[in-house]
Amino acid sequence: MAYFDTQLRDGAVLDLGCGQGRNAIPLVHMGFSVTGVDLSAVGIAQMVADAPSGPGTLTAKVADVYEVQQIAPFRYILLDSMLHFAAKDRHKEMGLLHNIASGMAPTARLVVCMPDVEQKTRFLFSAVEPMLQSLQDERFPYVFEQPALKKGQAPHRSVSEYRMLVFSKSA
Repeated sequence: MAYFDTQLRDGAVLDLGCGQGRNAIPLVHMGFSVTGVDLSAVGIAQMVADAPSGPGTLTAKVADVYEVQQIAPFRYILLDSMLHFAAKDRHKEMGLLHNIASGMAPTARLVVCMPDVEQKTRFLFSAVEPMLQSLQDERFPYVFEQPALKKGQAPHRSVSEYRMLVFSKSA
């Protein structure tokens, strides 16, 4: 969210794999127009139920992120914890990145947040080069906290090293 806090609210955000709106809802609070896409109808319903009213807007779509065709209308395309590059999914994820890179408008930004694992980062760069250039590369700790779900159960907290990469069209 720190990245988006520094951006003008002059364009729409496409949040692919939005789940229950972990990013989409705060972005709407910040004034962005957000389209959240996820395959889970339950996740989309939960996001819509928690969605704020203004200053931004939220459009929710139940769809396969790998089949999204309309990339050009969006100023920002967000992939947060969407890419894992596991052997069984690598081809699909590389294809998704290629489709995003080729469909982005010249002024658009692809924002990717993923675990800071060098091999995964190499896959990411190989999928978008030479179509996109890196604008920003930051490492940060991702903190996950979950309260106890059952009586007598301890809450869970974990910290993972993450990386945020921002790309734009190559000149």
